[in-house]
Amino acid sequence: MYINKLMAELLNLETPKYVSYVGNPKLMNNIMENITMKIPPLKKQIFISNFLEIIDNKIELEISILSNLKHLKKGLLQNMFV
Repeated sequence: MYINKLMAELLNLETPKYVSYVGNPKLMNNIMENITMKIPPLKKQIFISNFLEIIDNKIELEISILSNLKHLKKGLLQNMFV
């Protein structure tokens, strides 16, 4: 679901400035619990998530149609030279 992706992306944008780069990069729990982020209300998150899911489904459908058309084109071109 896109709500999880939204939260992950927000964290990826916000947390790097809190990472300690001494040795291995670390983000300590006590630092993490004090990070504040602006996030949309749940209703808006769900709306955005559903919208993006619809767009993804449309993209997958169009990719499938394109693939079928390329396959048809290949078959038609092979039949032209028989």
